[in-house]
Amino acid sequence: MALILLVRHGQTDENVSGRISGQGPAPLNNRGQEQAKLAAQVLAPLQVTRLISSPVVRAHQTATLLDEHL
Repeated sequence: MALILLVRHGQTDENVSGRISGQGPAPLNNRGQEQAKLAAQVLAPLQVTRLISSPVVRAHQTATLLDEHL
């Protein structure tokens, strides 16, 4: 049976300040990068075989960090 997991992007400076960035280029901040790495540690036992990401910068950065640390 397939298992589908949804992971939200890591933190951005826009998140912290309460701004809504929509499709804008809001990159992950340092905490967001650490959150993505921690998510990879949590997901590692699940043997993730595929990552699909939005092309939005923060989502793509999160997926890339997940991929690098899984």
